[in-house]
Amino acid sequence: MKTLFFVFSCLLAVYQPAKAASEERNFNSFKTNISSSTPVSSAEILNSYLLITNSSPQIFTDFNAVQRHALFLAVYYNAVARLDSLSRYDPQGIIGFCFGRAMAAHLLGRIMGLKPDSIKKLFAIGDLRKEGEPAWRFHVTTIVRGTDAHWHAIDPIMGRGMEINEWISAVHSVWDKNNKAKFYITHDSAVLPDVRFVPEISQEQGQGIIELSFNPEIKPGFKIPGAEFNLSQETANNVYELDSVAGARMYFLGTEDEGSVQFDFVSININNETFSYNNYFKDLIETLLQPQPSIITRPYSLESGPLPWPAGPASGNLGSLRFDLLNTLEP
Repeated sequence: MKTLFFVFSCLLAVYQPAKAASEERNFNSFKTNISSSTPVSSAEILNSYLLITNSSPQIFTDFNAVQRHALFLAVYYNAVARLDSLSRYDPQGIIGFCFGRAMAAHLLGRIMGLKPDSIKKLFAIGDLRKEGEPAWRFHVTTIVRGTDAHWHAIDPIMGRGMEINEWISAVHSVWDKNNKAKFYITHDSAVLPDVRFVPEISQEQGQGIIELSFNPEIKPGFKIPGAEFNLSQETANNVYELDSVAGARMYFLGTEDEGSVQFDFVSININNETFSYNNYFKDLIETLLQPQPSIITRPYSLESGPLPWPAGPASGNLGSLRFDLLNTLEP
């Protein structure tokens, strides 16, 4: 049986097809034809996505701890992005939708008034695995600029917000114990690596960013991350920054369409096989076009201090992912 390397969401499982069982901010002025009962095209979902990214306020250059906390909770408890909704959209447990949660964090950050330049994506790409679980090829989180001069990851899988160095260290300690994974900081419009063609490891030529043999140091479009990211000496190794939106277009599927292949909000085709997102992104955008609670839209007005962190990961069928990070990482 031919093995298909599945590059989806949280971290590309080695997938064998025959065995896969896996506020008050008012958006009433936003016009969208998304309906939970009506199929829509990727272009229609993209238009609604752009309503959020282009029409949301640009108030903050950075988020304080309360705002970052509110953003984490907004993603963590979103009806679509929450972890215990995975079984609805990913019943076989093979997609994981980390790029869906990253999109939710990006869009909710914009809804909360964070400026676009203060939101980026951070990808980890490599042979990512835990003992006894499938191998994955990539993971992604949204990172936001903090008032403490650090960038912070908003990644529900981790159970709490993390400063960028802590997030990288967590990926190493859980999935990349040999420290071979590469990390890429990109524009917020990047959604996932270009995974339309994923060769067998033995047939790799180092052309696609998803390939384990890909070397960004000899490819155009990459640079050493700027000092603004405050990467520590321990985590800076194998971390690269895409030098522009144009650079990201060369290696990622995204929502910028100037000469690039756009991200399809409906499905993905990998090695000539199509996988449906089962309306994940249609439903996600629909939830974000609704009026949001004040904790999300006006977190900077809170006087009682931060809300408590969630008691623990949302329960539910995580398929083959089963991330037990709270048992692995120090609180």
